[in-house]
Amino acid sequence: MSLEDLTTFSDVEIIAKIISGDITRNKHYEFFNTSRGRRLQSKSKSIKALVEELASGATVVSEKKQEGRMAIKIKNDDKNYVKTVFFDQESWEIYSKTRKKGVKNGKK
Repeated sequence: MSLEDLTTFSDVEIIAKIISGDITRNKHYEFFNTSRGRRLQSKSKSIKALVEELASGATVVSEKKQEGRMAIKIKNDDKNYVKTVFFDQESWEIYSKTRKKGVKNGKK
């Protein structure tokens, strides 16, 4: 997939492809060297990290809209922590879909 090909995808599609492993930094370095690529990679890392935390034992305590963002509060009793993650609407939609499917590369 060339840099030109990636410009035809929406942000949501690209984030989903980064999370699934279809788009990688090594293979698509030119794209990740752009401001859009860096922004989408950052969002995908946050989403993937949350899904992996849930797969490794954390549970969702609450999900609510707060100041135009979604606040997701999670708790992990085994590792003894509670934290809140904030997502914009776009990230929330992708997180919701990804959480249902699980994450590629190991964790459910």
